[in-house]
Order: sequence, then C-alpha cells, then structure tokens
Amino acid sequence: MNSVLKQISVFTLTLLVILLFTNSAVGQNNNKLSDTENGGFLEINTGILALNSRYVDAPEDTGLIADLRYSYYWRGFFLENRGQQGIGFPGVGYNFYNEDSWMLDIFITEIHPAILWDNEIEIENGVLNEQDGLIGIRPRESDDRIALRATRFIDDTTALRFLIAPISDTKGIAEVSPYLAVWYGKTWQYQNINFHSIYSAQYYNTSTLQYYYGVTDEDVSEKFQPYQAHSGVSLSAEFGMTYPLSSDWLFESSVKLTRLPDNIHNSPLVSGRFESQALISLTYVIF
Repeated sequence: MNSVLKQISVFTLTLLVILLFTNSAVGQNNNKLSDTENGGFLEINTGILALNSRYVDAPEDTGLIADLRYSYYWRGFFLENRGQQGIGFPGVGYNFYNEDSWMLDIFITEIHPAILWDNEIEIENGVLNEQDGLIGIRPRESDDRIALRATRFIDDTTALRFLIAPISDTKGIAEVSPYLAVWYGKTWQYQNINFHSIYSAQYYNTSTLQYYYGVTDEDVSEKFQPYQAHSGVSLSAEFGMTYPLSSDWLFESSVKLTRLPDNIHNSPLVSGRFESQALISLTYVIF
C-alpha cells in the first residue's frame, strides 16, 4: 500500500509542478492542436531511428522507419497519428467540447504495445528484433482502451494534455485498472528552425505492469525467474527540431529519454532503468 501511495504521490507532484506554469494563462488561442474544423493534414515521414530498448538482450539497434502522420476531423469525429512529435498517443475519437482554451474528447488508444516472443523478425518502433531477448515468454496483447482526453491550450505554442483510462480488457474481461497520463508540450522558433519539447508522466497500476513485466509460473525458465511487478510512474522528456527545406519537405530530428517505473526495472524482461531513442528523418507534406 505504501508503494502505491508513493507512486501516486510522484504522479500528483509532477502534475502540480506542471500546473504551476499554467495557472496564469487565460483566454482563447490559435494553437493548431485545437483546430477541429472538418479536414486535416497528411504527411509521409521516413528516417533513421536509433533505439536503446527497455527489453533484456535487445541490441542497441538502428533501423529505418517509414510511417504516415495525419489528423482528420469530420463533424467532431477524428483520427490522428502525429508521429514521434505527438503529444500523447495515436488513436480515434470524438470531440464533444472545444471552448475557452479547453478541448475534451472521448478517445480510443493503445496505452502499451504488445509483447511478442516468436522467432520471426518483428518491427517495433522501426527497429528490427527489439524483443528477440524475450523468446520463451508468453505473448502479451496490446492494451487498447477507451479514455477521456482533456487538452488545455495555454497559448499558441504550449499545450497541456491529460488522459484518464480506468478500464482494461487485456485478460479477456473488463476490469478496473486505472491509467493516468499527463503531457506538457511547447514549441518555439529561432530564425527558420522550429524547436519542440515534450514532458510526460504516466501512472500504471499493479495489474497492468504485472501483465507486461511480471514473470508467472507459465513463464519461468532458467533465464526468466519469478517476478511480481507493482504499480509505478514512467517519466519521459523529448527535445526536437524541424527545419523546412521547401514548402513540401521538412528535415526533422529528435531525442527522447524515458525513465521506467521503479517497480519494473528489476524485472527479468527489462534491461535497466532507462530507454532512449534518437531520430533523424525527412517529412513530405501531402496536404
């Protein structure tokens, strides 16, 4: 119980610190994230991603990535994937409120990716074989949830986003499994270069972290000894830049560091306390 209270306290403290920077902001703004008019954008992003994975025996690997980045609204319904620079996760949803610097959505998203274990070559976040060290572990399904998402637009360059998703069905039945997250994103410009930073805190309860990082009797082997995971908070920070090469082409780069929850970094499935990645890419703007 003390561990749970400690983790919730860390999450709450992080949230309060972020709110200290926002409590004086008032009024309407023109932050492009708040645009819910019918229409959107579509981009193709290709590049090189270097990932130091959280998973045990994963190589410090470099791979090519190629993905679509998009956001499209129609009568309040939307789908979006803003890629590596997005505030929060990709998903689909419905916007039911967008006034006075606040936007509220019903949102369906993935809060944790699947864990695979077979011998086939898999691509996770654009890097080959990230989970090869987990061969022998039962696969875990991705955790897809219906959530309430709230976004506060502080000014034209700054946004604060919250996500609350209390129900999980990763075990085949709906169960209360609270997940809370907050992101703080800011952009600024120097000459012709746009910079961005994103900070986040995510709270996972015991059931979620045990499902992904615990080792039960069905998984136990010489390599994977029994392990019980508990609730925890993940923290991350990202910094990046975008330079327009032309009206349709952008050069982008970013680095991201994630500190894993205290209660999983000793899991036999995890290699350490931190996960990091660096990305260099070109983006073509279709519309």
